[in-house]
Amino acid sequence: MSGRAATENTAMLDEAANIKQGGAEEGITRVRAAGLQAAEWHRMAQIISQVSHDITRRIEEMGQYHF
Repeated sequence: MSGRAATENTAMLDEAANIKQGGAEEGITRVRAAGLQAAEWHRMAQIISQVSHDITRRIEEMGQYHF
């Protein structure tokens, strides 16, 4: 899921850069929206990474596995 979020984030930023080159007022609004959506995907990737890390540590603490 983190990989997917990173890919989506990059695609949205690329789209934002393409839109920004147009320079129209509508384009600026679209850039802002794409940037906000990219930020949401980035934050989701951070949360997923942290949860995965926490789960791994808890499994290790229980002594069942060692990663």
